[in-house]
Amino acid sequence: MAELINGADILLYANTGTDSTPVWTVVAGQRNVAVSEVVAAVDGSSKDQPEARVAGGRYSSTISLDGLYVPTNAAYVSLKAAFRNRTLIKARINEVGVDTEEGKFLVNSFDRNYPDQEESTFSIEMTLDGAYVIL
Repeated sequence: MAELINGADILLYANTGTDSTPVWTVVAGQRNVAVSEVVAAVDGSSKDQPEARVAGGRYSSTISLDGLYVPTNAAYVSLKAAFRNRTLIKARINEVGVDTEEGKFLVNSFDRNYPDQEESTFSIEMTLDGAYVIL
């Protein structure tokens, strides 16, 4: 049987330091981290063949994060600043205590939700700039 990994053991960290001296801080209150990777299909089909012909095109990846609103968390503050300043931020994925990959991301959306008599939450969507660095 394949090893089962609990989703709670996969965490997203954000660099709260500098590029030259990174400080990896876990984003507090994480509930869900979703990583999406896509390769666009380049259509090489023509009318003289009934079958579709494709080749691999541009690679892209996004990370979506949903969590509890912890406004004093340094990673949350850094993500919010990167969003508002439209700057890239380094993020790292950690699986069961092992850093696996990292990259620079543009934070595309930053939503906060403050419902009555419920926990406050936030969600972000980030797009990878370039490629992941495998650690």
